[in-house]
Amino acid sequence: RKASDGRQIPWESTSLEDDFQFNDGKIIAYAKPTAQQLQAEFNVEKQEWDRIKDSRNADDFYAFIQKYPNGTITGAAQGKLNEITKPKLIVQAGAPDGKAQAYTRTTYQLGDAYVTRQTGSAITGFIESSEKVISVDGNEVAIELLVKAPNSPAPSRSVKLYNTQGGFVGMKDAFRVSPPRYLTVSGLLQVGSYWKESYQIELFKPISKFLPPTTSYKKIVGREKVTVIGGTFETFKIETHEVHVAGSPLKRNDCTFWVSPEIPVPVKTQCQGEAAGSSTPYDSSTELVRFTRGT
Repeated sequence: RKASDGRQIPWESTSLEDDFQFNDGKIIAYAKPTAQQLQAEFNVEKQEWDRIKDSRNADDFYAFIQKYPNGTITGAAQGKLNEITKPKLIVQAGAPDGKAQAYTRTTYQLGDAYVTRQTGSAITGFIESSEKVISVDGNEVAIELLVKAPNSPAPSRSVKLYNTQGGFVGMKDAFRVSPPRYLTVSGLLQVGSYWKESYQIELFKPISKFLPPTTSYKKIVGREKVTVIGGTFETFKIETHEVHVAGSPLKRNDCTFWVSPEIPVPVKTQCQGEAAGSSTPYDSSTELVRFTRGT
């Protein structure tokens, strides 16, 4: 990729549906890292990430990815590399409906507006969220969020911040996410893709403090046609599993997302989990009600 200045980007296509390894026939259990080991791995990578995160030199991110090819921040480095190099490759038969797919996903444009509806075990009725892209300034995208809760006299307003590759940066005047949190890989979506992602939240109020990092394992498990209030979509189905350490607001959160490459928000989301300090599990479901593309 580097030698061709982004004109060639290697990837693999596979029909294998789970992890595998070549061996002599023995079944070997894969020991996943503990939450503490993941936190230590993240802390090491985060020091280097903080040094280069604002760089405009692609070589810094090539070097980071070569050093940490399967790291906890590698996905964010790929996103930054795609932002700088702007690959324009088209992959034949790459889309969820078998048609051609751009190497990078469609992300936010000025004026994008969409509405989602959330239901769940802890919600009476539903929560409706209206979002609109109100500015795109350099690599920062600001989205106005209006949330109408059941029995609420008026919607609450806040501003979400993303980068142009779709990475969630935080909530304006409330908290910051570092590195940005990506729902999908910043690149080609393929069934079988499997990656991990770590991020840390810095709260601004009432005092500035950092929450313990969270690591999420993500896998694209299939292609699926999904019908929601907003219509019928060809999607990639993504399953996620989060790993938390002591001090995190959650102790369990597992979600499934249905993502269309042409829309920057999930078509549908289902989550199950448990908050820290609670023994009562929760579940929630969110679906797209409508979406209007901006300019």
